[in-house]
Amino acid sequence: MRRVNKWLSMMGMWSFLIVVAVAQQPPVPPMAEVETPAPAPGRLKTFEFPDLPKTLAGAVPSMTVRWPSGYDPNKKYPIALWLNGGQGGKGGPATHLVDADKYICIGLPLFKKPARGKASGVEAVHVDYKDADTIWDAYSVMLKKLETEAPNIEFGKGVAAGFSNGAHTIGVLLSEKTQEIRRYFGAFIFVEGGYMLKKTSAVKGCPILVLAGEKSWAHEQLGFSSSPSLNARSFARKFDGDLIVMEGVGHDFPSAQYAPKIREWLKQKGF
Repeated sequence: MRRVNKWLSMMGMWSFLIVVAVAQQPPVPPMAEVETPAPAPGRLKTFEFPDLPKTLAGAVPSMTVRWPSGYDPNKKYPIALWLNGGQGGKGGPATHLVDADKYICIGLPLFKKPARGKASGVEAVHVDYKDADTIWDAYSVMLKKLETEAPNIEFGKGVAAGFSNGAHTIGVLLSEKTQEIRRYFGAFIFVEGGYMLKKTSAVKGCPILVLAGEKSWAHEQLGFSSSPSLNARSFARKFDGDLIVMEGVGHDFPSAQYAPKIREWLKQKGF
């Protein structure tokens, strides 16, 4: 019996020492924040922004980025932005319109301020000046994210291009958020749209390229005359821009056909 008591006494002592030892262990340090991996050259990467308002297409906003094939974190790269027409879809970069090895190519969705009443038809989709704050509030968050991923952006030397409602979005931002958009972009390409741009001062010193379908109905639909090439010519002349009439084309953008001309134009303009 004495042996049993002695054994229990020893076990109790060891248990006490183990508890004390554990209690005296230094606290486990919090897990270190995982370092963001370097951009993968030539790869696409999509970032989602669930905290932003839904896009014009009713989706969770996302930004798709394509890094140059020979991406060097010690070099500067301008941004090449593409905006789709219509409701914008998810948005994706148009890498074939620029020298994709010289640009960080991105695609963004479209946004529109929610209507108070029920909007329908063109009014429900068409981007207007009143949408500028909604659009830029979202784009500024997305572009700031891009800056954290690629801190070597070359500001003011980017190219912003869009088709139809995407082009209208660029025109609206240039008219209402001139300094903000000019911080990133210095050349602008309007395909079958963009006629929301009103101020010549907004694009002073910037190369402008306008592409218009020879058989397009969009210009007449939006309150312009029935001669799209003439309207586009007037628009391009007003902003000291260049015009490409897409022969036999309606409200469309056969980008593969006209991409070489766009790339050549950018090269001539120093972009």
